[in-house]
Amino acid sequence: MPERVRCERYIQKMIMALLFNLRLIVRGAGLQDAKCAGRTAPT
Repeated sequence: MPERVRCERYIQKMIMALLFNLRLIVRGAGLQDAKCAGRTAPT
């Protein structure tokens, strides 16, 4: 029984880490998009 609880907790931690990384990636991509848009804006 404790084994399953540990496993679920581990999975929860992994999901949290994935969500955190996704947020960072999205923020990074957004910043890059903004930079590109700013660079190519004056057309």
